[in-house]
Amino acid sequence: MPADGDSELLEAIHTRRRRVEDSFLRGSPGSHGGIRRPWRQLLISLALAVVICLGCAAASYARRHGYDLTALATAGYTHRLVRP
Repeated sequence: MPADGDSELLEAIHTRRRRVEDSFLRGSPGSHGGIRRPWRQLLISLALAVVICLGCAAASYARRHGYDLTALATAGYTHRLVRP
């Protein structure tokens, strides 16, 4: 009888260690939301690319229409037009 109890205890410890290791390596079972990891990374990358493109387009528009972009970086922000 003691050997049976010991084997159950050892099996329980082995199972617990395996679960802890799995959760450490893969995260908890409920932590994987609706979107799988590669798709989430792709969507975040696309969103970042869109924000960068919009920033470049806004800077180009501002320069073509005569806005001084260096004034935006200074402490005294003004809506100053620079006409050549």
